[in-house]
Amino acid sequence: TTKRTILIAGGSGLIGTELTMFLIRQGFSIKILTRSTSRVSQIDGLEYIHWNPADRSIDSEGIRDIYAVINLSGKNIIQSRWTKKVKSELRSSRIDSTNFLIQSLMENEVRPKHFIQASAMGYFGDRSDQVLQEGDSAGQGFMADLCQDWESVSQTVKPIAELSILRIGLFLHPKGGFYKTLKTISPLYLATSFGNGRQFVNYTSYHLFNRLVDSILNNKIPTGLYHAVGYEALSLNQLISEIAKHSGGAKIFPNVPAFILKLAMGESSAALLYSTRIESKKLKDLNFYKNLDLSATLNQL
Repeated sequence: TTKRTILIAGGSGLIGTELTMFLIRQGFSIKILTRSTSRVSQIDGLEYIHWNPADRSIDSEGIRDIYAVINLSGKNIIQSRWTKKVKSELRSSRIDSTNFLIQSLMENEVRPKHFIQASAMGYFGDRSDQVLQEGDSAGQGFMADLCQDWESVSQTVKPIAELSILRIGLFLHPKGGFYKTLKTISPLYLATSFGNGRQFVNYTSYHLFNRLVDSILNNKIPTGLYHAVGYEALSLNQLISEIAKHSGGAKIFPNVPAFILKLAMGESSAALLYSTRIESKKLKDLNFYKNLDLSATLNQL
């Protein structure tokens, strides 16, 4: 059988790097879209393809003969305060680049079987303790608008590919993301939550995310919209104390009050203060879950 080739946008971030290595182990060959013109791969089955959405340039030969596209591109949402400029970059890195990617496929008559699009639980805004499943409506605020527009532009791929949208929670990976930050401070016996800590969050372990992508690529589950999150949502306090426990029983320090977080981070503090109780009825119905609680997930990490 020929190696099936996957094109990944946003492949050099934490989620993309892990997914790339996983898919190569599964026998796929990977092409990563990169703005750099000089990146040469040292890894068998991995190739870099030049693109630059800002000046609308792409190596049109490099994107031919692909089985699927995975779009993870987007600037980190809580790296800096949401100034007007940063908001514009957050939108452009998601919406304009997705739009350009889909247009490039169409103009070059590339018809992949799958187009897998990342999104986030920010789609729902601040929703208190309402349990949010795949069919529920979007929320309000900058993050909700950003995710809605991102998902909406990805719909334009439907004439040429089957679309799946994966909404991601707090990403758990030993080498980065939310888990690593907490694990770094936990050995110092410091662990703290934000606001009152009762806000709901859900997490995405890299194991679950990789398996979900693999299941879609191998047509083991239907294409469509999925909440790529753990079995159940937790309060931020629960999540943080569970991670601290796994890191050698750190003392939980008093929560950082919401007003201090807002002073430090401005509007982007919403990413840590909003309550989003997102779960996946669809993955439960498919009996997809191997880990039914956070403790089992952390053991696997």
